[in-house]
Amino acid sequence: MAVDRWALGILNAPEKSPAFSPFWINMRICHLINEFWYGGIQETVLALCHGLPDMQHWVLGYSDGPMKKEFDVLENVTTECNWNKDYTLLREFVLRERIDIVHKQMGGGDESKMLQELCGPRVCRIVESIHCPRDCKTPTHAVDAVCLASQYTQSFQTRDLPFTIVPYGSTPVRPQQSPQSVRQQLQIPEDAFVIGRVGRLSGNKLVHDTVLVLDLLRHKCPNMYCVIAGSVPRDEGPQYYQEMIATFGRDPQIRLIANLGSAVRRSEILSALDLCVYPTQEEGFGMVFVEAMHQGLPVVTYDNGANKETLGMAGVCVPWSESLNERITHMSIAVEELYRRREILMYMSGLSLSRSAYFTAEAYGDRMRKVYDNVINQY
Repeated sequence: MAVDRWALGILNAPEKSPAFSPFWINMRICHLINEFWYGGIQETVLALCHGLPDMQHWVLGYSDGPMKKEFDVLENVTTECNWNKDYTLLREFVLRERIDIVHKQMGGGDESKMLQELCGPRVCRIVESIHCPRDCKTPTHAVDAVCLASQYTQSFQTRDLPFTIVPYGSTPVRPQQSPQSVRQQLQIPEDAFVIGRVGRLSGNKLVHDTVLVLDLLRHKCPNMYCVIAGSVPRDEGPQYYQEMIATFGRDPQIRLIANLGSAVRRSEILSALDLCVYPTQEEGFGMVFVEAMHQGLPVVTYDNGANKETLGMAGVCVPWSESLNERITHMSIAVEELYRRREILMYMSGLSLSRSAYFTAEAYGDRMRKVYDNVINQY
């Protein structure tokens, strides 16, 4: 049942970044994050470092984590994880390393004074990325540009700041194993129809909604299996994961996989699916959708947040409802339709691959390069 979408040869290769002035070769960017754990912000910064290989990047965090090794393998990246939450001595660091731009990427804006010490007199340009729907609270005079990933996130902003929408991207990763091999490892029958998701295993990501779709369709679609895979956050994650094991860990048609630490492994799990069923609430952008699109997976999700804005025609966005039964019913109808009409599923797979070319690391890097160029020219 699984289709090796890479073998089809229909993946649009991302356009290469154009040649730029030598001025950019030594551009020095400092990215501020919270921790090197798995999460949308970390993957976004990693993609940006991939997309701008001609710049030098410093990635500063105040907590170590498994993603640090993914940054450390890049020759143009230096990482440090011994900072405090207020980034004390940031000014001295910027002056010592001759940083051109500080890029604050910590989730949603805050009132901390970490950037104040860089102002008056200004020692570098400052860009802030708002990752989730939250009003930016950073003082206006402290920031040269604020980047938002979607129009949805922009709708939450009330401050008079220079907002710019810069959709994220990620590096397409080719699986090292075939979909059939991955299914064999997971003990899923070759002729099964597999739905699933790869992302953070936490309650606010509505993981249980995906399983409830399977429950509702078991009798109508007897060969349907469900794969739930992703990382376990350190805050609410461990307890929630234990609840998942207790709830459906022994279900013969569910495969539960925790802590996918490798981008290659995530791509392999996604490639073994027929359909990504990722109900979620209030995504500020949805990097999980981009990873699915890179594997040619159509996505079924809710029409809330930035979901439809990111997916376009590469997915089906069903109505969101506060009623669990109502929203699961809507989602199950969409999944059953694609289960029965495989020609539509394959057509959407091509649309997914085509749209993914807009969300590569190179494309994201080019978009951010324009932002950096604009703020540098403000000097």
